[in-house]
Amino acid sequence: MDNITDFILTKMSVAVIVFDQNVDVVYCNRHATVFLKRFELPREIPQINRRIFDAVEQSRLQELFPGEIHLSKKLEGSPSNWTFRFFISENPGRCSVYS
Repeated sequence: MDNITDFILTKMSVAVIVFDQNVDVVYCNRHATVFLKRFELPREIPQINRRIFDAVEQSRLQELFPGEIHLSKKLEGSPSNWTFRFFISENPGRCSVYS
């Protein structure tokens, strides 16, 4: 599990941003760090994160978020659309990103 986590957080060619229950960024891999230096996260990201954490607190995660969330957004200053994908799990070991 540690090797998979290390790969995801440090070596993946996609940006990985990890949020805590306060919707604060607690980790970024190097691709996410470069992204965040250039662009701001869309305001929808913290809003969705808050709803996810609220669902966890209410024990309704599976009911309210039965699948993945994909958000396509054109960011100011970017020539193309960006896709933000959320992996949702109460237990990181069960998250689909590990499959």
